[in-house]
Amino acid sequence: MVISIIALLMTIMMPGLSAAKDHVKNVMCQANLRQWSLVWKMFTDGNNGRFMSGGEVGGPDYTGPEIGGGYGGEGRASEGDHSWPLILWRHYGERKLLCCPRANKPPAMAAGDDRGEREFMRRGMLSTWGLWVNHPEDFIYGSYGVNSYIYDRGGTKDGFPYWRHIAQKRAERIPIMMDCFWCEGFPRHTNPPPEYPTIWIGDPSTYIQRFCVDRHRHTTNVLGFDLSVQNTGLKGLWRLKWSPAFDTNGPWTSSYAPPPIWPDWMKPFKDY
Repeated sequence: MVISIIALLMTIMMPGLSAAKDHVKNVMCQANLRQWSLVWKMFTDGNNGRFMSGGEVGGPDYTGPEIGGGYGGEGRASEGDHSWPLILWRHYGERKLLCCPRANKPPAMAAGDDRGEREFMRRGMLSTWGLWVNHPEDFIYGSYGVNSYIYDRGGTKDGFPYWRHIAQKRAERIPIMMDCFWCEGFPRHTNPPPEYPTIWIGDPSTYIQRFCVDRHRHTTNVLGFDLSVQNTGLKGLWRLKWSPAFDTNGPWTSSYAPPPIWPDWMKPFKDY
């Protein structure tokens, strides 16, 4: 009888305990991004307010991880859009800051096989990305990604220009980084939402799906250009100003006519 009562009480309490645990990790994620706000401030303050181009290398005094150009590639230059963890290393210097508390386990990484993809599909929203460093057995990993339109580059990506400088109007609506299935992405307002909550990251025509990660009960934490951290509903990703040409009244916003048709798993979510 006593055991039955205890079991019943545990059944009643478990949802509340789970929600409390998720809330704590959400708060910890926001604390991580506040540390990243200091990292980005230090970098941009020392660079006349400008972001990196995304293709720099560590330099002669660099002592952090050296990201190779492929599976175990040699040299310290990283692949352009992937270089921000290397460039910012001297400002943060610890790999654990690259991870949300809800996704902080190393991925299955191996050159030349599909273990990484299989691990991603198994862990889903709790998966991490990885970038190889000097040899195939060593890599850095994380679960935050940057909006690649921040970079200080000339020209455009798919017709969408870059921000280049941190001083912008309505800076709180422009994202720098947040939870992501990959370390970067170039969202466009025409990108549809993911059909399922877990997607593989291979299709570049759906970049915004990389950021549509349900780690915090239908929301995500966003570090903006004003260096504030905001909790935003996943549907609200299409209301952020990812690039100067991103249309926040595009086909996936609630103010658009006809109204957007969200996939089943996102229909119950709040609009913002």
